[in-house]
Amino acid sequence: MAADAGLIHKSYLVESPKFPLSAYADHETFKVFLADVGLLGAQSSLSPQIIIDGDLLFTEFKGALTENYVAQELIAAKQKTPYYCTSEGTAKIDFLIEIDHEIYPLEVKAGASQKKKSLIVYNQKHSPSKLVRATTMNLKHDG
Repeated sequence: MAADAGLIHKSYLVESPKFPLSAYADHETFKVFLADVGLLGAQSSLSPQIIIDGDLLFTEFKGALTENYVAQELIAAKQKTPYYCTSEGTAKIDFLIEIDHEIYPLEVKAGASQKKKSLIVYNQKHSPSKLVRATTMNLKHDG
């Protein structure tokens, strides 16, 4: 009901990242994102001061806020259902994006992490034309 009201968005697990993603989605397994990252912040009861100060509690939660923000922006830009995938429980691609009959994996990091294990695993299995990672680092093209 909250999804029908537009308050939440479901991101469905895709077992096999093939086009179209909707045909390979597991509608019983999904992640939930709130329609607005501000709602997530309010629902979490985190004080604004914790976020401003970069408190240790916020360090644990900023990944969820960042991923919710990216989901919110992707939905606003494309107005489509988001999808994600996992690889034997060891590597998780936060979002799969369909553009012009291609599927691009998008890994989201809340900080300046150099780690990209999930993208490497995805690349070995599926060989997409591009791998995408969103971090706080400057934009760069890497191979």
